[in-house]
Amino acid sequence: MKTANVVHVRDKGPLAASQPLMSEPDEDRRIDRIADLFRLYPHIAEAEKAGLLDFLKNGRQLDIGLASAREGVAARMMQFRKDHARDFRLKPHQMLGFTALVLGPLIALAWACFG
Repeated sequence: MKTANVVHVRDKGPLAASQPLMSEPDEDRRIDRIADLFRLYPHIAEAEKAGLLDFLKNGRQLDIGLASAREGVAARMMQFRKDHARDFRLKPHQMLGFTALVLGPLIALAWACFG
């Protein structure tokens, strides 16, 4: 087994990046803007309501959590979800696809075992 004789050790500084990956300035501003819109809800324009709906339906869960953690936002976000409950429901084709996804393998397994 070989060993190394270390004569000198040099410090290269911290291993972490100079700016944390989670706190991008543009992303923070966007989440702040969304949090402000939720605070102002229901007194916002229809286009802003559509933007909030898109954010809740298609946004990253991390961003939704960060926005709801802001002061005064969680209750307004819950109210927004209640007011727009029909927009968060599954559509018939989505329910059919989910049912096929669950029942398909079960039927195939039953067919293989009992058929």
